Amino acid sequence: MLQRTIARILTRLLMIFIVATPAGLAGAQASQPAAQWAEMPFWPIGLKISADMGGKDGTAKSPAKADILVWLPPGAEHIRAMLLIPNNSDSKDFGQHEKLRAVAAKHEMAIVYLRNFNTGIEPMEGEPDTTRIQPMLDLLAKETKIAEFRYAPWITYGKSSRGKFPFRMAWLWPERTIATVSFHAETPSWPVPPWAKLNGETILHVNANGQTEWGGTWCNHVRPSLLNYRSQKGWLAHTTVSRDVGHGDYVDANGSEGWGKLFPEKVTVIDVWDYLSMFVDKALTLRLPHDEYPADHPLKLKQIDESTGYLIDPFAVEEMFKVPHLPLKKGEDGLYKVGAAEEAPVSGYREMTPLADGVPAGAPVVPLEIGKSPSNWLITDSVKFAMKADPMLDLGDWKDLAPKIGDALDLDGTKVKWRAIAPKEIPPTGGIALDKGLRSPNKPVTLAAFTVLDVS
Repeated sequence: MLQRTIARILTRLLMIFIVATPAGLAGAQASQPAAQWAEMPFWPIGLKISADMGGKDGTAKSPAKADILVWLPPGAEHIRAMLLIPNNSDSKDFGQHEKLRAVAAKHEMAIVYLRNFNTGIEPMEGEPDTTRIQPMLDLLAKETKIAEFRYAPWITYGKSSRGKFPFRMAWLWPERTIATVSFHAETPSWPVPPWAKLNGETILHVNANGQTEWGGTWCNHVRPSLLNYRSQKGWLAHTTVSRDVGHGDYVDANGSEGWGKLFPEKVTVIDVWDYLSMFVDKALTLRLPHDEYPADHPLKLKQIDESTGYLIDPFAVEEMFKVPHLPLKKGEDGLYKVGAAEEAPVSGYREMTPLADGVPAGAPVVPLEIGKSPSNWLITDSVKFAMKADPMLDLGDWKDLAPKIGDALDLDGTKVKWRAIAPKEIPPTGGIALDKGLRSPNKPVTLAAFTVLDVS
């Protein structure tokens, strides 16, 4: 159902929606006038809400802004659906994307940006608090004079740390969920918890990740999880992977020097937003009942006949990237194992059996010990960025590496030199201790390490 663009997408991209949340000062009324907090021209309606509704507690020093921003199609007196986007990095910009808004106008869909709203459903552990979402929607209906906010179905989005929002909304209110989007965000967790209310709804879902993001989360977590959702819960899910992209580090990312510029040979965030706009269009077309408005009751969303869509090969990404198939394993229960691909693919190693001309000069040779990592390495100093290319997927000319101490190496344009690992950089169980000067706290780093394993 994603038509022929799916081939391009699998090679390239993905992303989506906006939600913002309410923040209010302690002791303030439940909301304050919508016009006062508007952010023109993109957001003609803005609301501040009190702390007891999920807003801020009033201690923040930042300038006062709307906690929730709302856009309605031009001249709208009613809506049929809404897109909920929680605040994170460039989510607001996606909500302003021209193609997305054209789709929203076509389907009479509101866009709601939750800037400072504590949804209550995103705790790390335990059952979510479901008492905040509906009062927030009731408030939107009151302040906008659009009654449909109380009952309208939604598409939910989450980026990065807000990744629990979209799929937890679907778990809790599946009958109201048209589709969900995870953009460089957490995969819908598998298995689902006992409190989830999924009942065979054909919820559309898309995960957008980068090829090198989080050590290959697209194959470690996303792919097996979505295949399980498809077989066990009826979701119609797919994943898109952006080539040469990590955690949303697009060449034209908002705030970068490339913002607003054209890069025909690169995957851009605008490419991704265009695709996500198309996804939203398809989801609304397939699941919304025609010419019905949820003014005083919920809509019954349409189930999708899966035979009308496209079946994507589980290894389509590898085929398009021209890399070996990465691990995808089933357990004894017939379900796919999430995280099973986190072992290093064999394509990340050079096999040398036997070494007729001897070991590279000065290279450490470590006997293979089951359950223990090597303790002797040549390494480079670390550089404070995440490398674009991933040798785990594509060794390129790295397969011929035979470094000596003092040799130079190019890491994405930064020159580093090989050296012997220092004793303090070796953990008791072997491997490399990044916390002994190689990595700054909470910062990505790249370094190269070389050793020869003797497996004879």
